Amino acid sequence: MNHDLLMSTAKDLIYLLSCAVHETAPDPQRCASMDLPSVYRLAEEHMLSAAAAFALERTITLPENWQAAKGNAIRKQIIHHAERKKVFQMLEENKIWYLPLKGIVLKDCYPKPAMREMSDNDVLFDISKGNIVKKCMQDLGYTCTEFFKTDHGHDVYQKPPCVVFEMHRSLVNRQAFPVIFEYYQNKTDLRKKDTGSSYACHMSDEDFYVYLICHIYKHYSGSGTGLRSLLDIYVYCHRHHSQPDWPYIDATLAALGLKEYADGARSLAKKIFSGQDLSEQEYKELCYYVESRAYGQFKHSIEKKIAKNDGRFLKSKYILRRIFPTKDSLQLYHPFVYRHMFLYPVMLIYRPIQGLIRHPKKLKKEFAVIRRFQKDADDEK
Repeated sequence: MNHDLLMSTAKDLIYLLSCAVHETAPDPQRCASMDLPSVYRLAEEHMLSAAAAFALERTITLPENWQAAKGNAIRKQIIHHAERKKVFQMLEENKIWYLPLKGIVLKDCYPKPAMREMSDNDVLFDISKGNIVKKCMQDLGYTCTEFFKTDHGHDVYQKPPCVVFEMHRSLVNRQAFPVIFEYYQNKTDLRKKDTGSSYACHMSDEDFYVYLICHIYKHYSGSGTGLRSLLDIYVYCHRHHSQPDWPYIDATLAALGLKEYADGARSLAKKIFSGQDLSEQEYKELCYYVESRAYGQFKHSIEKKIAKNDGRFLKSKYILRRIFPTKDSLQLYHPFVYRHMFLYPVMLIYRPIQGLIRHPKKLKKEFAVIRRFQKDADDEK
């Protein structure tokens, strides 16, 4: 899909999302003029097909794929809700504090929870009880696919048919975002006890919004993030527009170096979901979100990493860093090797071979992005 067609399709999708969250019926003539198969594909890429389906059904009989998207989102919500009750009960019985994050909270800000599609359940927990949680999750039928022994990362538990829990040991990564990491390490009043529970916790509206911005910016500054992030910001602000302490929020975001990003993202979200015109710069920002899809684009991540290597030989510097990971990179992506550095030489041989066998297309794409970036840099000289 070329750029103009992509943005035209995105405009139709944004219109449907606006109708969904405002609970209004889309204009029949506007719907009739849409290329619904293209809108559906884009909605799927942004994990927004269910939300758009809730809007469309107010005006037309849903095509089969839209109906399936809505039905699957509802079923998934029901299954996840039932599993969360079991997991949270297990945490309560074992006297382990826990704090639900991201979509678990955001879904209740939408007119219908199933509008907010979720791929997993994110929960911050008492990391001193990590081994107890692992055993209990396995007793509940979950398979542990990732398990950390440090104060960062998240333990991953999966259970058929569609349930994933990410049990977070920290809110952000220490190496990637040291300022934000230290802020949350020192913020002792983040967790508020839920009424009627000794171990369930929540954040204040203000702190949740700050964390939401931190999380979205993590993706935005890496490989990118999609329209769902802008919709989350809009829906949360729309739901809590008269309640939060905005001076506190702005001061906190400023201290974290995120106020400029937060202001821009909030303004962009408000404009696109309320039908306002965009400036040229805002339109460029919207293009970035649209092109990023739900979980970002690989090329965005590579381009930003290469750009950090100032000066000449951008490609060579990037490749050297990929071949010889730093200690910070090892701690983040290869914690076992980080704890056993004598394995580093073995990893230098094993890692590229594994990449060629398991991800040949990904590596080919990575080098194509590197070549194009280097050519653009040379052309600008």
